[in-house]
Amino acid sequence: MKPSASSDGSRKFFLRAGAGYQLHPELDMVWSPDLKTDDFAMDVFARHKSFIGNYHNLDGQGNDAVWSGYDLKSTAGFAGYGDWESGYADFWGSYSNLATKDRMWNRMYNTAEVGLSIGSKDLATYVDYRVDAKYRHGHDAVRYTETGPDPLKENAVDLDVSAGFPVRGSMLFFDVEADFAGYGGEYSATAGQLGITPHYVYRRSRFMADIGVKFAKTMGNDGELRSDDAGNVVEDPHNQNVYRGVSLEQIVYPDVTVEFGIIREALRLRLHAGGGNRLDTWASVLEGNHHVAAYTPDFTIERINVMAALEGSIASRFSYSIYGGYASYANGLLDRIDLTVAGHDRTLFPTMGHAAYSRAFAGLDFLWKSDALMIDGNVEYSDARGDAFDKGFVRPAAVSGDVAVEYNWKRRIIAGADCRFASARESVAYELPAYADLGLYAEYVFARGFSLWARGGNLLGMTVQYNPLYAEKGAYFTLGICLNL
Repeated sequence: MKPSASSDGSRKFFLRAGAGYQLHPELDMVWSPDLKTDDFAMDVFARHKSFIGNYHNLDGQGNDAVWSGYDLKSTAGFAGYGDWESGYADFWGSYSNLATKDRMWNRMYNTAEVGLSIGSKDLATYVDYRVDAKYRHGHDAVRYTETGPDPLKENAVDLDVSAGFPVRGSMLFFDVEADFAGYGGEYSATAGQLGITPHYVYRRSRFMADIGVKFAKTMGNDGELRSDDAGNVVEDPHNQNVYRGVSLEQIVYPDVTVEFGIIREALRLRLHAGGGNRLDTWASVLEGNHHVAAYTPDFTIERINVMAALEGSIASRFSYSIYGGYASYANGLLDRIDLTVAGHDRTLFPTMGHAAYSRAFAGLDFLWKSDALMIDGNVEYSDARGDAFDKGFVRPAAVSGDVAVEYNWKRRIIAGADCRFASARESVAYELPAYADLGLYAEYVFARGFSLWARGGNLLGMTVQYNPLYAEKGAYFTLGICLNL
């Protein structure tokens, strides 16, 4: 069951909650008050998803021991929009808490974020404009020992501005993006990047061309590592190339997209060439890997990314995209596994860092959707190459993807299966085995607005390492309720 308006359209309250064994408690709540206007609306939301239980012991010792830990993520906030004749505004704010515990350290990460987006509608002001602004403050307390290190504080500002002007039936745009982040506590550093992209958009019948060039500049200091309580400098072997991306930037990047409708509304060819810089902030890295500790924010420098895709649909039910391309990174973000040896003891240590590499890729996205059946999936082949993979960095999986199938019988019984999979990933220190994370779920709607649901995950009992060296042990089962009032 998904959020939907109440029968009279005046309110909406959605709640989905469940727990089971091993503990995978989850909660989704959305409340939309009746503001008695069509020009303004607001939602209040809360989300929680976590794991509490046993992990495989993947420390390089070759034993089958387990250790207990947890990974808890909670978010609460609001989101709304305002609408007027010539434009619109979206706004949001949220507070998140991430708490993790594993065999090496504990984490308590808190972050607050606010954002505002303002844009025009239908060239009502003769200028097509959009302004997106976001501010985030984060506080990350990671404890390796009882006394340190100091918490890491992050303040980040993201600003994107776009202005478009009609030129003889086409549009000329000027896009500006600026991202800045400052750090204090465990270490002190600042970083930022500025990009300016003028581009011309031409549309005629089945043909569209978006031709532009991006000018980008990175900036930042080298940071300063803090000392521990005893006055000793906290050494970090991955901090020797702080802001390595600054010295590798390219300044000028292509930004070109061409589309051609081979069969109107049924088959389209899409070509793209791009590249640019991205500031990989502490918050963005933690979003993908809740357990990472040894990481110094830096820039991803994508020198070139070219892609071709055939996108189509059949009978309005089946849609697909067949794509392939090549990307080259002067400085790309990768997982890394370090190995330390002391006598007969081998210890593996997971982290993240940046290095140069390239990859060729090809894939398929597909979706079948009817009243009763939905099949959604993606499969991608990737061939990543570079000296980085001989120096501790983890090579991305050659084959990865996910598939989901859902059957809906008269909106009363919903049943489905999903599987996320990846082939083996390798580094010089350790090979992450292939996995297939198979899940089954079912939901029974007792009455309008009330249902029971159940889900089982990792039913094949595989060692699923979404992040290196972290794998929940065994299958899990969750039972919950859903309210939609």
